[in-house]
Formats: sequence, C-alpha cells, structure tokens
Amino acid sequence: MLANSQEIVQQVRQEFEAILCFVVEASPPTVPDADTMERSLFRRLLDLGCLLLRLYFVQQNQLLAPETVPGKEQTPLPWHSDKERSYLSIFGRVRFARRYYYRAKEGCFLLDATLNLPEKGASDLVREWREKLCAYLPYHQTKQIVAEFLTQRV
Repeated sequence: MLANSQEIVQQVRQEFEAILCFVVEASPPTVPDADTMERSLFRRLLDLGCLLLRLYFVQQNQLLAPETVPGKEQTPLPWHSDKERSYLSIFGRVRFARRYYYRAKEGCFLLDATLNLPEKGASDLVREWREKLCAYLPYHQTKQIVAEFLTQRV
C-alpha cells in the first residue's frame, strides 16, 4: 500500500491519457450514443478523482514528516510507523498510508489532524449530501441514492 507521489502521478497521467483516447477514438460502433459516453466518462472521472485524492493524501503525508510531534503536556511523540487509512470520498474509497506517532499509551496521526479527516466513515461532503437528502427521505434510502449517483462507490 505504501506508494510515493511519483508512482501515483504516473498512474494519473496514464489514466488521463486513457480517458482522452477513449473520447477521441469513440465512434458509433464503440460508443453508440451520448448517454453511454456520459456514463462511461463519469465512471472514469470518478476513478481519476480517486487517484488524485490519493495523490493529495500521499503528498501531504510526505510534506508533514517531522521526526516528533508534541503530545500531551508537550511531551514529544516520535515517529513510530506508517499505518494504513481508508477514507470514503465522493470518488470512492481511498486507501493510503500515513505517519503514526506513538509513545507510552499516547499516539496520533499528524496528517489526520492537519487535514481534519473524520475519525471514520464518510467524508464531510458525502455526509453533507446524505444529510440534505435526509430532509426528504429516510436515511437508508439516502445512503442508497448517493451510492447509485456515485456508481456504488460509497
């Protein structure tokens, strides 16, 4: 799961080129109508967004890499290891590793705190969309509708 930003940048470039070729090379035998093209592009752009969001998290983790961070009572917490994280975004589930700082029953993730990531569950945007729909529908239906709009990614 550990990936550096350069590897992800290469993936983004390859995916973008693939999308560009898909559009430029589309013809009636391969993409019969506008609806099919729109739906295909939407799915591909969500995949690209997922990659770009992962790149953002990996890049920020590389930039926020001190050897220690202040703990309770300003006791320094040293870097301990990298831990995986899952983040449910509008683009789908994004997985990445971030630095974990730990000492004697106290630990923290600097990236999570700096980027104001939710402890678990969905991103603020996904939750916002669900909450707005909840004004009109029961929660279990809103969860399903958001998932359908985002092609079952959330």
